[in-house]
Amino acid sequence: NLDITNINTHTSDYMAAAAQNVATSLGSGIRLRPGVEIDFTGDLYLASVWDFASQRFGLNNDTPGSLVIRASDSLTVSSDIKDGFDASGILQSGDSWSFQLTSGADLSSADKSATLAAKNLTIGPNASVHTGSGDIKLASGGDFELTNQTSTVFTAGHADANNQYGTDGIIDLPSGQQVVGEYPINGGDLSIRVDGNIKGAISNQFFNDNQFINQWLVRQGGDNGLDAFPTAWAVNLGANQFQQNIGSFGGGNVDIAAGDNIDDLSVMMPTTGKQMGNVNNNVVEVNGGGKLSVKAGKDITGGAYYLGKGEGIITAGGEITGSTKTTNPNAFIKGPQLLLSGDYISLDGSSKLSLNASQGIKISAVSDAMILSPTESVLFFSYTDQDALALRSLSGDVHLNTDASVALQTMGFILDPNNPPSSVEKLSKVYPASLDVTAFNGNVILDNDIVLFPSTLSNLNIFAKQTIDSRATKNGSIVSAAIAMSDADPALLARASKPLINSSGFEGLDPLAEKFNAINIFASPLPQKISETIHAVIPLHGNDKAPGRFVTQTGDITNVMINLPKPAIIQAGRNLTGATLQIQHNNPSDASIISAGRDIIFESARNENGLPDSSQNSRRIEIAGPGDVLVKTGRNLDLGSSSGLTTVGNLYNTGLPSGGASLDILVGMNGNVPSYADFISKYQDKPIYADKFN
Repeated sequence: NLDITNINTHTSDYMAAAAQNVATSLGSGIRLRPGVEIDFTGDLYLASVWDFASQRFGLNNDTPGSLVIRASDSLTVSSDIKDGFDASGILQSGDSWSFQLTSGADLSSADKSATLAAKNLTIGPNASVHTGSGDIKLASGGDFELTNQTSTVFTAGHADANNQYGTDGIIDLPSGQQVVGEYPINGGDLSIRVDGNIKGAISNQFFNDNQFINQWLVRQGGDNGLDAFPTAWAVNLGANQFQQNIGSFGGGNVDIAAGDNIDDLSVMMPTTGKQMGNVNNNVVEVNGGGKLSVKAGKDITGGAYYLGKGEGIITAGGEITGSTKTTNPNAFIKGPQLLLSGDYISLDGSSKLSLNASQGIKISAVSDAMILSPTESVLFFSYTDQDALALRSLSGDVHLNTDASVALQTMGFILDPNNPPSSVEKLSKVYPASLDVTAFNGNVILDNDIVLFPSTLSNLNIFAKQTIDSRATKNGSIVSAAIAMSDADPALLARASKPLINSSGFEGLDPLAEKFNAINIFASPLPQKISETIHAVIPLHGNDKAPGRFVTQTGDITNVMINLPKPAIIQAGRNLTGATLQIQHNNPSDASIISAGRDIIFESARNENGLPDSSQNSRRIEIAGPGDVLVKTGRNLDLGSSSGLTTVGNLYNTGLPSGGASLDILVGMNGNVPSYADFISKYQDKPIYADKFN
């Protein structure tokens, strides 16, 4: 145990004496920062709260310091080490202390993070290490463990001294509750370096305050039919509201590395939106986000990662996969839940997240954090035109999923499997604008339908050494999964300028609820209400020259539906089978390639009389708009009883130029080029064809 009072007294006495010496010796304008270092041989246990909020020094009492605690054996934090908040839990506006904790420390090293022994660093129940604008550095020669959901580490940033709350300081929740939200800036950086494992904490179903961002990320806005509210979203960090492991709330960077596994860890780096206008003129100042780096020498299992505007890289020496806590209903057993939240108002507000693994990647879902919403909450899309997700695995498979059910249920959303999914459920599945996936030696598997957020700048690239395939299920059977880029007008979707209120009457009362269906481009034939909104009046990709790419090197592209509102390169190393391809050309100069190293084959569904029945097979290759399409196979092209290979011009999208695309079909090429001279010589001497060649 540490004698905190005695340490604080010695620090104050030293700083009071030293301040006069500094002023006399060095002159005014020089600030002396205090530093407290504790080097302990053995196991160290912090049992009492250590609050640095009043520990300020210098002529203006505004200079914080740094705390270093090193233990040669284990280090357990069972009470708060904190700064940045006043006694009532309100975020302070000045600078804060920095904290550095090391277990298994090499006490002889000048490097305060150097370790020598495999001893653990533990954050106990109801304990937190947090500060405002200061940095936090944690290091362990053994494991780092967050005991349960009440164990946290975060940098909060500090309040804006010039305008702490904008024009609307109180957040009016749709439930009628009012809370004070904070809009922090200049958050400190957070670093965790561990030689062993990092063990995160899963939200406990037996706690009364289960949470998934909703307890601490508060929002207001929209019109509930009685009142209208200006848009704002803020963090509510007082009274231990934040209980999701690791956080950075003022734009500070997060750097986490483990020599072994990272299990069930949550890292939250949200944005905040401070209202600077009013209900009639939504002007939102967006802050937060930062750079995220998470690296495990072995596996990364479960957990949740929320990146506001900024860039993030999550890397595993093994695989990125689901939690091993399969009996815990709040564990992400299908893979990490990913959240993005950009700033579409500014030019540099995008969120770009990359996942890299050596042995495979599985994710539960990637969602817009501002769409995830329990009942009686505000929701809107914060995705930007340039938000992007990249997944790359050296070996093993990459699984794409859209199952946000764990996140929704943890935050109190009631899912009803007996009824169609609600708008919130559907929109929680929407991916960011761009997606790049590469399985260098494995397969890319669609575990669910994937739809990308509509954007003029979006890209979709799927590369696999082996196959691109579906593992989606319905009633216990594997069915085709769809992947698409939405062609809807983003202006039709809820944004911060005009958010929606998710209430029990959401589906019937909200005038924009039907327009949400514009995201769902898979209905065919299209109902009239959807067909009016599924395509933007002016094609989104009219000036986009980069094609969508689906390429396998040695395997098949099979059992998938692909819908692209721009040209495409779809190339199977072996067979293209059982697929539906819908490609849209926006200009006469657009060109697409559909090829298979071996066969393009559609099954032949048959009726009760054993005859081909195209009504039972809606699969097809369909090209909208003008331009050119090359279809090429190494061996056979068999359309079976499919709906065929067609060009439909602007039949389904009147915003396209008139006229259909030209088709060139080359069959049986087996990797070779056509011999046009041999073809002509075979037929030009036959009387029936002679006039065609002369």
